[in-house]
Amino acid sequence: MRFNTGVRRALPAVVLAMGATGLASLPVAQAHSAKAKADIILVDARDKAAVRNIDNVLTLYQMMINENKAVEGTAKFLVPGYAQHNPLIADGSAALGKYFAGVKTTHPSAHVVVHNHRRR
Repeated sequence: MRFNTGVRRALPAVVLAMGATGLASLPVAQAHSAKAKADIILVDARDKAAVRNIDNVLTLYQMMINENKAVEGTAKFLVPGYAQHNPLIADGSAALGKYFAGVKTTHPSAHVVVHNHRRR
């Protein structure tokens, strides 16, 4: 299942990026300046598999958090044996879906916005 393997590899990077943005406390002007200095392209827009994987991860986050469809999203995009790197969440796609379903139950107004500045 090549499709799911790509998503599995991309998901931790997205989680890390989202967690890192939550830790940042720079004023807006400094944040824009820092982004301009660190404007690194991590995926070649001509690499269709990589672009597809990014789109799949973004769709997974949309489903898990914004649409409150965590169980459906993880079942669709992750292999059952998904290896979780967060020690608070058990391994497996079902465990990740259950975890994010719980997040939405505890924090119903939780919403994620991914700022995607893709160059094609």
